[in-house]
Amino acid sequence: MRIAYDELVPEGEEVACVGLAPSLHDARRMKAVLEHEHLDFAIEVEPHASFQVPGSHQHARAAFFVAACDAPHALDALRSAAAAVEAAPHPAL
Repeated sequence: MRIAYDELVPEGEEVACVGLAPSLHDARRMKAVLEHEHLDFAIEVEPHASFQVPGSHQHARAAFFVAACDAPHALDALRSAAAAVEAAPHPAL
């Protein structure tokens, strides 16, 4: 379940960033995976620089955080979901 970052873990416990979503589509997919796994998580959206010709731009990206003790479970779930997306047939355009 998505919760506020400062409520994710008790004071003094560590959090881990388990993913950085480059698009809204990716953020929604990552959110769905973590919810399906019944993990508590927080999302922080921050601008990240993207350097492209001709110039630089900033794009918002969503960083996903979980309690450090939940990180292995979250990472396994996100990797499995990404592998399933890669293995799925894509329609020709």
